Amino acid sequence: LADGAISTMARHPATEILAVESDPRLPALLREWYGSPLAAALADPRVRVLASDPLRALQQPGSWDLIVLRDGSPITVRHNRTRTVEFFERCRARLAGDGALVVRLEVPDTYLGGSAGRLVEVMTSSLGEVFPKVLAVPGESILLVAGGPAMAATVDPAELARRWRDRGIADELFAPEMLELLVDPSRAADLARFVDAASAPPNTMEHPRAVLLAAGLQEARGRPSLLGLSRKLEDRPATPLGIALLAAMAALLVVAIRRRQSSAATAAVIGACSMGWWLLLIAAWQSTLGSVYAEIGALNAAFMAGLAAGSLAAARWPRPASRLPLVLLGGALLSGLLAAGVAFRLPALTVPVLLAAGGFLTGAAFAGVAELAGRGDTRRGAGVAFAADEAGAAVAALVVGIVAMPWAGMTATAAGLGLLGLAAVPGAWRPRE
Repeated sequence: LADGAISTMARHPATEILAVESDPRLPALLREWYGSPLAAALADPRVRVLASDPLRALQQPGSWDLIVLRDGSPITVRHNRTRTVEFFERCRARLAGDGALVVRLEVPDTYLGGSAGRLVEVMTSSLGEVFPKVLAVPGESILLVAGGPAMAATVDPAELARRWRDRGIADELFAPEMLELLVDPSRAADLARFVDAASAPPNTMEHPRAVLLAAGLQEARGRPSLLGLSRKLEDRPATPLGIALLAAMAALLVVAIRRRQSSAATAAVIGACSMGWWLLLIAAWQSTLGSVYAEIGALNAAFMAGLAAGSLAAARWPRPASRLPLVLLGGALLSGLLAAGVAFRLPALTVPVLLAAGGFLTGAAFAGVAELAGRGDTRRGAGVAFAADEAGAAVAALVVGIVAMPWAGMTATAAGLGLLGLAAVPGAWRPRE
């Protein structure tokens, strides 16, 4: 809404225009900021503003001739929810037979090297998984137009000008003769060749690979070195992550054998797994059901309620440390369920339950590691355990949220958390006396 596109769309002979905006207060503010042109467009009886998440909006009944995604690049897992193969499948299910989906990429066609070109390739491949026809429109922000066999979209300036005149659209700032400049045939041909040759793997809910590329492009404005790093990570196997995981597991086993600082290491693993579960489950919710702030708050409440319940349960155990191995095994089971994709099946049920379970395991484990770390001194043990737990959570927030999920995918990330938890079991089983 903010860029005035709705005013331009309202000039076309459409029977209904649905504008989806997640912030319900924004339309009223925009009327004040942008004045009469936008206010007139929003007052058009054909225009309807829906305060909803894009994923929820696709549940509206009926079919559409055109769906336009103008919500920015997938710089986070949350933003990525409208740039996945699964979301494109939902769009196609709502399109008419000759309908089209338009996806805006914040990438110019004048330079298609490095991360910028790779992002175009990934998005093209993702659309190609769902739609048999994908066209690209050159410009400061490339437009990818996808549809079925009956889609009549074109990038031919002459044909576009003819269609404009046939519709009898009046615009004081635009004339169809300008299309020859806006959709330059030579640039369109170069871009078409690039898109036709795209061979990158697709962007999915389980493997949000576009996040690395889009985030790298965004951050490159301040730190150009991140751009090259994100491109290298996305294009290569996540072998270094596997090596780092094996090194961490080996270190945990060495600590367990030597019986030195095993309680702190165990607490760090618990903190890392807890943060990893939370990130994976929130990402699964956003990818499947959308991102509504009130719901994210409720999901956080489910995790915290589980944390409190686990702590209360552990307080009744005679020796919480003796049950710590079982708690870690329970965490490995939870990680296994995430790796199996349970959170993507019936997410409205599974995500809150798994968040509560993750909170319960985290809370139940804390009393055990505090007992081990303190060796009779509860105050010291609680301090050491809490510090190690938070340190592990901080590392996981960086590694899982920024690197592992977009690079290795959610399945591999969850499996890695499970293996890390299993490696911590010997240290909890054989604490230093």
